[in-house]
Amino acid sequence: MPRLKTMYLTLGRDARAAYLHFKTQSFLKKCLMSDRTLIEKFRSTVEKHKHRTCFIFEDEKWTYQMVDRFSNKVANYFASCGYSKGDEVALMLDNCPEYVCIWLGLAKIGVVTALINTNVKRDSLWHSLNCIDVKGIIFGRNFSETVKEATPFFNNYGSMEFFCFTQTGVSTDEPISFAAKSLNDLLDEGSPTPVDPQKYKVNFQGNFWCKDFLDKD
Repeated sequence: MPRLKTMYLTLGRDARAAYLHFKTQSFLKKCLMSDRTLIEKFRSTVEKHKHRTCFIFEDEKWTYQMVDRFSNKVANYFASCGYSKGDEVALMLDNCPEYVCIWLGLAKIGVVTALINTNVKRDSLWHSLNCIDVKGIIFGRNFSETVKEATPFFNNYGSMEFFCFTQTGVSTDEPISFAAKSLNDLLDEGSPTPVDPQKYKVNFQGNFWCKDFLDKD
């Protein structure tokens, strides 16, 4: 009886979960069959609903157009620096709209983003990054000391670029004590013009989505 009661109480939730799972699988199968990527789907959504809210984060509201323009700045800047399809960039940042925008911008030019667990420290961090061939790392200002402690152990430290992103509300009183570019300043001067989708074309099964690195041995 208790089990039947539990099943009855959760029936609505389970039915919704099953429906959403089926809907998601159908969407992914459709994308696979048409070789349509998330980037292309996002572009079509921006065209239809550019002024609709995409993200609500604390006191901020980001429309689809705002997300698109910010991600275009990311795409244009890194493309101008020579980043291209297949290159890998690590991202170590707290949850915020810019987190998604940075990933999206890099994906627009085919760059693979390695999402770094923000709980990892020195040994775990350099181990994670040494598992891949990262060309650069983007980190939140509040993780600058964590990154600094790990830098001497990076295999490609001499050629790696460091970009510091300061989120809203994070103090800038303490200067960054190692060579890192301010991504905020670089993006402020960046172009929000869309990149050529044909020039940076990736397919649905291409290795552009992301890599997720936790504290793994």
